[in-house]
Amino acid sequence: YAAYKSTFSPPADFLSLLSAPARVAECTVMPLRRYPLDAAIVFSDILVVPAALGLKLEMPGGVGIRMEKASEPEATPEQAKEDVDKVLAVLEQYPSPRSFVLSALSLPLSSLRCTRDLMAAENHPAPLLGFAAAPYTLLHYMVGGTTKNAGAGGAFCRAHPAQATRLLDALRGVVVEFLSLQLGAGADALQLFEAVAYTLTEEEHKKWAAPWMEGVAREVKARHGDKKLFGFQRGMPSGAGGMVAAG
Repeated sequence: YAAYKSTFSPPADFLSLLSAPARVAECTVMPLRRYPLDAAIVFSDILVVPAALGLKLEMPGGVGIRMEKASEPEATPEQAKEDVDKVLAVLEQYPSPRSFVLSALSLPLSSLRCTRDLMAAENHPAPLLGFAAAPYTLLHYMVGGTTKNAGAGGAFCRAHPAQATRLLDALRGVVVEFLSLQLGAGADALQLFEAVAYTLTEEEHKKWAAPWMEGVAREVKARHGDKKLFGFQRGMPSGAGGMVAAG
């Protein structure tokens, strides 16, 4: 923590706050100083993954967080396809998903290590949680930009099923490595968010979301069976059974 504290200055906005591990550590630990909480969750956002893939992340205030690409309601699956092609090309430059995470997501991992150091220095016994978005949620933001474009992810998957499958497969590898490396950086347990499950019908969820979320869960649990992994599928309670079966 001390090594990072020189970067501790007033952030211009939420995203610049995330760029400094010391600020992230402070934001994570502040509630622990005030309340006897059961756990702390590292201060971050589920969209750090697409931001690391080159998609511009914005939080202008008053409208929620959004991605620059395909972010307007009139964006079509064809326009989104071009953005996905670019994302896949970025990932193909790396020899493995793990190498991508170590290179492009080093800041969130440093923030987690910094938070762990600060918690130890202040003797906070609460467990520290890391987290990531499930593959379909990441796809939805990549092609839809915001949660307001509720049908964007499903429309893209229907229009371009082969490319959607390629992207989901690639994102599964990234999410597995990101979660695994968060455990290595000091997280005690993990959360996996399917934050836009409610935008899909139950059948669409079974086809485009559940298999990849469950795949992430199975692989993480196979590697780290002694660690807790919590799954959250917003608005799709029927998906809980698959997560339980996955580990």
